[in-house]
Amino acid sequence: MTLVAEAAKQGVLLVSPATLAINLNLLTVGLQAMEISEKAEQIQKNLGKLSTSLKDVEKEWNTLYDHIKKAYNKAGDVDQKQTHLKNIFEQITQIEEQSPK
Repeated sequence: MTLVAEAAKQGVLLVSPATLAINLNLLTVGLQAMEISEKAEQIQKNLGKLSTSLKDVEKEWNTLYDHIKKAYNKAGDVDQKQTHLKNIFEQITQIEEQSPK
């Protein structure tokens, strides 16, 4: 078996002074690619968690918004009834004031 074949079998890359810089650069690029891939996986996991949290907040917001909307509408109804009762009370008060004593 030749020296080059034996080195390749052992996972060793033989280089010359002319190819050393190129091979080191390729190794650096490969390591950076692995780091980017690992970070991308972590980002994907975090985006999944964020998506779930956003859905939860949206659900809660919709519930709160619905309650506020209903309370606002109910406040309008109560205001109308209070105004109606106030008018009736004032009419009764005026009748009593106009009655001879």
